[in-house]
Amino acid sequence: DVCSSDLKKLKKLLQEACIFYMHQLGFRKRKRLLEIFIQIGHYGDHYGLCEFSYDFQWPEFLIHLDRDKGKEEMVKTLAHEMVHAKQFLRRELKEVRHQMHWLGVPSENEEWEDEAYLMEEQLYNEYINART
Repeated sequence: DVCSSDLKKLKKLLQEACIFYMHQLGFRKRKRLLEIFIQIGHYGDHYGLCEFSYDFQWPEFLIHLDRDKGKEEMVKTLAHEMVHAKQFLRRELKEVRHQMHWLGVPSENEEWEDEAYLMEEQLYNEYINART
């Protein structure tokens, strides 16, 4: 299991990466609050998941990352999930009556994943280069 100092380092790394990705993805200063929660757990085949809610007066994201995939993969998966956060915030991706709509069109093929996979590698590499 992960010891507490390693967990603190991991949380700090993920927080730094999240802020970096927000900047790179063009999350600008907002008039309203935006909350992003990162949950580390065991998710089997899934590397990560981004849940979006407007249940409150501000948008809220819960990003799940699988601890079993390792630190590097979690940072890369965070980039992928932050692309989904951007898609939700810009309303490129939204759920309408339990069906996902991509760019205003009902979608069965998860086209939004293409952008997320494409950008995750780029964002991750930019983050790693900025850290060194």
